[in-house]
Amino acid sequence: MNQTGNSNSKTRAKPRFKYRAAINIDVTNQKGKQYQKLIAGLIQQKWKYIETSALIRSGSLAEVLRALELLAKQCPHIGQVSAITYHIQGSKSFAGKTYAAARFHPNAQVEIKMKSMP
Repeated sequence: MNQTGNSNSKTRAKPRFKYRAAINIDVTNQKGKQYQKLIAGLIQQKWKYIETSALIRSGSLAEVLRALELLAKQCPHIGQVSAITYHIQGSKSFAGKTYAAARFHPNAQVEIKMKSMP
């Protein structure tokens, strides 16, 4: 160790996980403007409104999980909730990876398209 207490060897910080999340909310018999209030609250948490019932967000795990509080507190007031989907994907990189087994199927797309629909 040097005089500052740091090791002389170079240390690399581990790549931090990044998170992407999607929420889909379906409601039957909406109660007044309470559904709109929920969507507005999520937008204020930096969720991006995609369409009627879909929102997406990127950020830290804590950032994407904050929506759970709004959902838990507001959903009882928005009407009959018929479905909520909350998907979170974490990765060090969203650039994509090589799928090793793909090399065994160089014509997969063409071969699948040639099949008849069930």
